[in-house]
Amino acid sequence: RIKNTDNYGSVWWDGTDHSYITLSEVPKYAEINQGDTIVTGYSSIFPPDVLIGTVESFKMNQANYFDVRVKLATRMSGLGRILVIDYADIQERMLLEEGLY
Repeated sequence: RIKNTDNYGSVWWDGTDHSYITLSEVPKYAEINQGDTIVTGYSSIFPPDVLIGTVESFKMNQANYFDVRVKLATRMSGLGRILVIDYADIQERMLLEEGLY
């Protein structure tokens, strides 16, 4: 999500440059500026508000959403050690979330 806003999207990597990802499906009414901070948002995989990177550029796509090019805050090719956390309550959370809809 774009930090300090309620504007979310989906993050994906196109496999070309390990320094950049795309934040897609950001609503067309979102206020986006170059240099804005991108953090994790609503996810059953990642905790909220973890720094992802900063907005490099953005453009409106054909579906009336923004595609945002994000420069990653971490040099992914240089990672030597990572910490994997087993989210023990994921099944319970998913069942609770399904009950809300």
